[in-house]
Amino acid sequence: MKRRIVVIGALLAVAVGAGLWFYFQRPTKDSGLTKVRIGWQTAWATQGQVTQALKHTDILKQNGIEGEFTGYAYGPPAVEGALAGNLDVVSGGSQPMLQLVAKSNDWVIVSRHSHVRVGLLVPPESDSKTLSDLKGRKIGMPLGTVSERFVILRAKAAGLDSGDFQFVNLGIEEQGEFIRAGTRKSWGEIAGVSAWEPTVTLLERKGLGRVIEVQDDLCLTVMSRNFIRDHPNAAVAYLRATIQAWFYFATHRQEMNEAYLKETALPIDDPMLEAIAGNEPNARVKSLEEIDLSLTPEYLGRLQQTIDLLAQRRLIARSFKIEDVVNSELLRNATQSLSR
Repeated sequence: MKRRIVVIGALLAVAVGAGLWFYFQRPTKDSGLTKVRIGWQTAWATQGQVTQALKHTDILKQNGIEGEFTGYAYGPPAVEGALAGNLDVVSGGSQPMLQLVAKSNDWVIVSRHSHVRVGLLVPPESDSKTLSDLKGRKIGMPLGTVSERFVILRAKAAGLDSGDFQFVNLGIEEQGEFIRAGTRKSWGEIAGVSAWEPTVTLLERKGLGRVIEVQDDLCLTVMSRNFIRDHPNAAVAYLRATIQAWFYFATHRQEMNEAYLKETALPIDDPMLEAIAGNEPNARVKSLEEIDLSLTPEYLGRLQQTIDLLAQRRLIARSFKIEDVVNSELLRNATQSLSR
């Protein structure tokens, strides 16, 4: 009897094992979706809210895409992720994105993504009124980002040279804590801080900093040429989804603001994000057809100016013409497909 029980138990074990083997060896069902590895800037509003629209709606799925999202605090780490082959598409400030396409021919600019306000702040009770007042002093900023380029250009416009200042690397995620450690009169050795949104508005509204120089910059979307070659339809579909995500954000502002704040845990609120969105036309549209992510001749001119400046200062690997690193056809096809 015992032997019979042992034999039956052994047969059951074999049957169960065989069943499990066949279950795990069976082919998985193809979702039919193209995987896209997406890099985005966690500390950039309003690009962050548009990313939330892609993450928390079925927009990507409706366009045949499965998104895999990686957030970066600022541009240079995103560039490294792209160069390492970890991303298919990435959105970020104009300077790091131009540095990316300069370092690798595998990357091409496919659209504007958003405007971003860049500013230079000083302590609220500082005597400094303009950039010229900071001559010979230290300015903190995330080096290799639009914050650095912004100060360089503002210095040039004021008849100064960037060599008239001492640039100190101060990460965007470090700026708030650093400034809170100072006083309303002084931030120690650093006389000013260059930052972008939402940090600029946060420091301004909290009374922790006073803006003395400000300018709108561009956030760009850059895509891998290999991805475009291997998945041409998905490349168009991703930009189509981005247009739709912009419209979703424009018509569901509070919902997307809350989703962005929940993920990033930034010390800001909905009214502050609404104020930041004020400099982006796409945040105020009433119809999908109004969304415009194109790179106008004016934008291209500004980008060429940036390329020339960065090449002169050896902040990019090579000089090039902006037209050689822009693919406008994908966005054109994406826009046309929405009107069909």
